[in-house]
Amino acid sequence: MASGIETEPAESQSRRLRVLLFSTQMGWGGGEEQARLTVRGLSASSCDVLTVAPAGSALGDHLRRSGFPVCAVARRGRGMTSWLTIRQLIRWFRPQIFFMNDPHAIIHGGIASMGLKTVRIGARRTVYALRSGWLYRWLLDGIICSSQAAAEACRQAKIPSTQIHVVYDGVDLQRIRSADATRGRKTLYQLMNNGSSCHRRPGHDGNDKERKFRFIVHVGKLTPAKGQEDLLTAFAGLAQSFPEAILVMIGEGELRSHLEMQVSAIGLEKRVLFPGFRRDVLDLVAAADLFVFPSREEGLGGALIEALLLGVPVVASSAGGIPEVLNGDPPLGIMVPPANPDALRQAMQETLSLSEEQRTIATSRAKKIAEERFSEERLVCQLRNLFQEKVFSRA
Repeated sequence: MASGIETEPAESQSRRLRVLLFSTQMGWGGGEEQARLTVRGLSASSCDVLTVAPAGSALGDHLRRSGFPVCAVARRGRGMTSWLTIRQLIRWFRPQIFFMNDPHAIIHGGIASMGLKTVRIGARRTVYALRSGWLYRWLLDGIICSSQAAAEACRQAKIPSTQIHVVYDGVDLQRIRSADATRGRKTLYQLMNNGSSCHRRPGHDGNDKERKFRFIVHVGKLTPAKGQEDLLTAFAGLAQSFPEAILVMIGEGELRSHLEMQVSAIGLEKRVLFPGFRRDVLDLVAAADLFVFPSREEGLGGALIEALLLGVPVVASSAGGIPEVLNGDPPLGIMVPPANPDALRQAMQETLSLSEEQRTIATSRAKKIAEERFSEERLVCQLRNLFQEKVFSRA
């Protein structure tokens, strides 16, 4: 192959599981992080993994820099030329598993692989109604869903239960442990003092020895599905009772200008920060006094899981797969109905009113359970076992 990737002798390859992973996404999101963990974990588990990704994509570039084999495809895998390229790769690499990591990958990868001898698996991480259920039934041998809520959306699209498998997302705990709450706290004060939707507040150098301000942090793409309008309404309701509270909404999206106008309309320009996309997001979440995740629709909630692992108290809606993250006896955080700002405000007030001892007990327990529930090792083990089962049943 022109890619320069060397192949092993056939007798050596036959003892290893070969997986071709296909992504069509240019940017980086939760799905791409799961693909990264999948490639890394399977490669360390006696699997040969080759990734197909668009030229210049964030996933492809990252994997290539990390030493994993990647083949570039034009036009994000769309069109006859790209289909032929993928088809040639499958014939050369001979993967037992063709894993398509996003909806567009399922469509274009499914078409490209028609008639070839490989088990076709697609990933489904959202709870939106699936309009093309017939296409998934036709193109795929199995669907891996990130939550029971996502699986239910597939069943509603008349996809047979035997094709649906739930595997929860994994989290890179080494990355989580690299977060620095002290560094994040200083950064939050710097953002305030730089005037990011908040006027400079004199007398604070970022050391925060008095913990005068209390930071409520949200992370997510700024879209209607994430419920940020509800969060702003809830925050407006508690702002007077908690004058030291600052709301930090990390992310970008088409709703940003609308949300900024909402902040102006309720007169909270000095109390709300919009720092945009941040590479130091884990530091900022680790420094938070409260993490809020008010989604109206949600597949699982990667940012919510990260907040639990960072030991931060959480308040979230009960949309989609969120209960699967927070369920427990007692739950790992407070849940409220989606699109209910008043209930959200009450939950935020209740959590901010916890004593330091209550907060420590609750977050320590939640962190321990989340580490077990969403470990990278569990993700890789379940994927490998499922892939082997699919290959065996096909044989």
